[in-house]
Amino acid sequence: MVCGVITTVVLTFISIKMRKSNTDGELRFGIVILIVALLCLFLASIPTYFFWGYFFGDEKASQLPALTSIFLMFGAASIYCFGEYFGAYGKYDNQTIEFVTPWTGKKKEQWSDLDSIEFVSWANWYLLTFKSGDKIRLSNLLYGHADVVKMADIFKHGSEVK
Repeated sequence: MVCGVITTVVLTFISIKMRKSNTDGELRFGIVILIVALLCLFLASIPTYFFWGYFFGDEKASQLPALTSIFLMFGAASIYCFGEYFGAYGKYDNQTIEFVTPWTGKKKEQWSDLDSIEFVSWANWYLLTFKSGDKIRLSNLLYGHADVVKMADIFKHGSEVK
């Protein structure tokens, strides 16, 4: 529980720092997501030590279901974070936004086709929906997300929404 609170505070601080960054039309993840990916990879590798003991007779390593859960959970988180760091990026200007992710592919839309913008608090991202039905999700951990949100608000509402 304490680690969850600390993580929330740290990620909130990082999100605020990234909001203030100027990226000149680029959207990209910073080093933080890479550090999280490496940390998850490390935590996923810890059960390997205990698996070794389990298969070679160490009685302390008898918690196979728990170890498997830890391995799978942190392994999946590591894969996701590496995918975001190396595969999610984009660019934007006064007319278009283009965003690529390993999960949903490449999307390029005109600001004039923006249908809605909303903040999804449980996921900590902004959801931009366009008339074509395409959706672009922008994490608060992306450098440049604040400028995109301002631009989207201007195109959608005619002025910035606070």
